[in-house]
Amino acid sequence: MTDQTTSRETFGVTVHLIDQDGRWGEALAQGILLAARTVVVPHPPERLRDPWNQLGVQIARYADDGSRDILRQKITVSGLSLRALEVDGTVTTSAQLNLSQEIDYPEVVFTRDEFVRQLTDTKGDLWATYSNLGYPIHRSGQLGPGDEGLAAPYAMGVTEYSDGQCCNSGPRLPCCVMGT
Repeated sequence: MTDQTTSRETFGVTVHLIDQDGRWGEALAQGILLAARTVVVPHPPERLRDPWNQLGVQIARYADDGSRDILRQKITVSGLSLRALEVDGTVTTSAQLNLSQEIDYPEVVFTRDEFVRQLTDTKGDLWATYSNLGYPIHRSGQLGPGDEGLAAPYAMGVTEYSDGQCCNSGPRLPCCVMGT
């Protein structure tokens, strides 16, 4: 993609199962596009967490008024990792999806300290954290919250979660590049 984005456009991400015949099923969850090849899904439903499922994401770019879809792209998922985060006794779960190809995406720059502060201030609410950091998120009201049933025998603290999110996620995210 060569089309440049403006700061007012937003991105909507839905995660889908892909069957053995290559057909894309209904949306399982919504996600947040973090970088050109990385999507995070807060509170992933059980069907998304199965490592044997073939997954794909549909990424839609919306105009600044949020009313029209100006680009839609389907990309398969090449990797999945699950994380659990504990902030002040509240456990938040997420799935990080690595995409099989890059898309053109505006860089969001923030420091590791800002990320930790937002995670703490929002008590681990990943939607609020990434929105507050400036990610251009478009969230549809069509899908409900994910499944909170993810077993989390070990939930990370805020600093440990931010280290994994920033520095161990394949492509380097901006907080790793600019962070402290």
